[in-house]
Amino acid sequence: MNRLRVPTAAVLFASAVLAAGGCASSGNRPRHIVADSGLNWVEITYLPGAGQPPVQIALFGVGHMRLKRGRSPLVTDSFSIDVAHAAWSDIAADQLNVPREEARAIFQALADRGVLAPPDREFLAAVPAGGPVAHVRGRIDTETVNRQAAEPELLAYIRELAGYFDRASPHGGAGKGNEP
Repeated sequence: MNRLRVPTAAVLFASAVLAAGGCASSGNRPRHIVADSGLNWVEITYLPGAGQPPVQIALFGVGHMRLKRGRSPLVTDSFSIDVAHAAWSDIAADQLNVPREEARAIFQALADRGVLAPPDREFLAAVPAGGPVAHVRGRIDTETVNRQAAEPELLAYIRELAGYFDRASPHGGAGKGNEP
């Protein structure tokens, strides 16, 4: 019997240590480790508020990134048919490719900032109208994402992603000067 108790105790202790190490700093939610998958994708529509134009960022697991900025309805709706819209042509787009490892790191950063967690409805209700907000949709591993986001840390990272195009693009980024 003693032979069985020691390994069982060791297994339970090791499991507890691994479980504690896998918890994210934002509560008891376990940290999701994002897999390297070409099937991962996310599309973020960021509305910065204060009369600034919206920004849409798309990232695919193979490393392809796309950014659109401007006041055209095409920024927030790729299938818009409102061709009579006064700002129909106010759109700048850019795309670039990053190594798959970097794409996985971006997905991981989004997961670490709570994009896979259900939104805090009370927090969202308290966000002032016209304040910065993002709509995030996609699929990361087996998790479907479709949520509003206004958490300051997540919005800061989304702005950082938009700025990535200004730094990494050989032609200066989409709509340089329309910073989010």
